[in-house]
Amino acid sequence: MSECLSCGNIIIGRSDKKYCSVYCKSAHQYQRRKSEEEQYYSIDRQLKTNRKILKAYNKSGLSTVRKEKLIAEGFDPKYFTHYWKNNKGQVYLFCY
Repeated sequence: MSECLSCGNIIIGRSDKKYCSVYCKSAHQYQRRKSEEEQYYSIDRQLKTNRKILKAYNKSGLSTVRKEKLIAEGFDPKYFTHYWKNNKGQVYLFCY
């Protein structure tokens, strides 16, 4: 006798069956997928936060803001989608 991967009930039926019902199968797959994708969702949230902060300061198109000021508002410089480095060696970070 095997046990359901989701609820632990004893499974009646085929020997290779993993879940006792369609509900348990769906619930188990949802929980597994949710835990696997949590990292992607947290990174996406931070990228959106970074973009919102940069957009608020960059209304004119070219703005310079101190790193400390951005970090104080919740900007995380580890998360950006691309960057650009000019001839002077200055680095510009972009989000989306």
